[in-house]
Amino acid sequence: MESTFKIIYYALLVISIIVSGFLLFSSLFSTASNDAQRGRIVLILASGSALGFLYWAYRLGHQQGQFGLGIGMVVSAIVVFGLVMLVGLFTGKIHWQ
Repeated sequence: MESTFKIIYYALLVISIIVSGFLLFSSLFSTASNDAQRGRIVLILASGSALGFLYWAYRLGHQQGQFGLGIGMVVSAIVVFGLVMLVGLFTGKIHWQ
């Protein structure tokens, strides 16, 4: 059972780190206009917070050997990313047309 947790943990962790890291670096080094600057800031905040949770998941799973808690933290990182993006979507000006 523990080997299954390890496989799930490492697969989720690696995929989440790659996606969050890509989104963070692409939004940091983007050459978008000032109109898209607010979206870039929200994406930086969401990716940064997700990477913080993923570091916590790395410490729990890889360093301490608690793979079940590590999987929970990876899922929490995904949820936090989505919540920050959702809050960022609704805090700005919403144009319905």
